[in-house]
Amino acid sequence: MTFPFARLLVRPVLLRAGAVLVLGARLDADSRFGSFTSPRLALRHDPTADWALQAAVGRGFRAPEFTEMLLLFENPSAGYRVVGDPGLSPERAWTADAGVTWRPRRRLELKLNAFATRVSDLIQVAAEGAPAPGAPQTFRYANLAAALTAGAEAQARVSGRYGWVGAGYTYTHARD
Repeated sequence: MTFPFARLLVRPVLLRAGAVLVLGARLDADSRFGSFTSPRLALRHDPTADWALQAAVGRGFRAPEFTEMLLLFENPSAGYRVVGDPGLSPERAWTADAGVTWRPRRRLELKLNAFATRVSDLIQVAAEGAPAPGAPQTFRYANLAAALTAGAEAQARVSGRYGWVGAGYTYTHARD
């Protein structure tokens, strides 16, 4: 079982006018997989009142859940079963993102952001070969060696007297 043992956040450091650096870390203590530290570094710079630049990089950890390791679920009417794997490894990830915000008018905000995450030992459900005639299809939780998710986001937001309205688009590319 994983417990977020401690969350340590170093207060923001003012680098110079309009620039802030934030350092953080999380320590997970797991009775089966040991302890793991997840550091994070974030930077924001506002060169003018209309522009904001931000970037962050961090590391992540996720231990397999109880069901992913020990589940045995059968659905005979649908012809499949899902089996856990007690030999699963925890997921580990590195993530980075960077973005820019522009406010050309008092009530208009435009944002662009790019992101990427690389996960090693990603936990996923995988089919175990072709089923024998009359036997259910078996799916098992398994670790993938590596997976990558990357993409970009664009957002626009207009504020008014009684609220705001916004629109956005996200493009995501994933590969394992």
